[in-house]
Amino acid sequence: MKKLVTLIVCGKYDKEETAPLEDIEFLYTDEARECGTIIKNAAKQAKGRYICLIDPETTYKDAQALVNALSDKSCDMVVLNGCICFKTSILRGLDLNDSCDRQTAEIFAAMSAKSVVKTEANPFEYIKLPVIYSENAEKNLSAALDEFKKDKQKFDKSVYSAVFELICNKLNEYYASAVYAAYKKQIESERIVQFDLKLKSNIVLYLAMEKRFTCAKLKSLRKNKFKISVFTAPKFKKFLNIK
Repeated sequence: MKKLVTLIVCGKYDKEETAPLEDIEFLYTDEARECGTIIKNAAKQAKGRYICLIDPETTYKDAQALVNALSDKSCDMVVLNGCICFKTSILRGLDLNDSCDRQTAEIFAAMSAKSVVKTEANPFEYIKLPVIYSENAEKNLSAALDEFKKDKQKFDKSVYSAVFELICNKLNEYYASAVYAAYKKQIESERIVQFDLKLKSNIVLYLAMEKRFTCAKLKSLRKNKFKISVFTAPKFKKFLNIK
């Protein structure tokens, strides 16, 4: 039976769950699998017209609001408060790495969209999870940046805006987590320097991050080769929600 939207849980899900409304399909796995693998497999099975990617900790706030927001839509991408819904054909058409995280998958999906609508609907409750630096996440984000640089001239204005926002949000998390990982001596700060040099080829994003990065002045971090002091580190730790 065809559904309006399929919710795909992007991680191991241990609870028993059913969709709260007839128009919603809920797909999850209780096995430990990589996020990209989960998305690709679930997208093939999805019966919904739209797909929404969610984290295992996400819970319903107003399921009917999700249905109401999508019921009259025909665009490729619907941006809600805290989540995004994509036409199922878009998610099925992505060639994601098995290790691709949810947010980067959404960036790739957004870059495949031709039309987007924003709505104030707020269907879910979110728990802020700790953000930990990941080499795989860095590589996937770098690949998304390459794709953005190559195709940005093709985007509709509204799609460009949506993609730009998603990338900036992910870059905020990347810089904060990578700088903190370097501070903890888990990675070399030179790795961030090289990533930052690559971002400079996307000059609009490069400059935008100087205004959008909130943990510290990015221009100063760049001059200091992304090294921070013991006095600055707690602000990064708080932003990343690391206990």
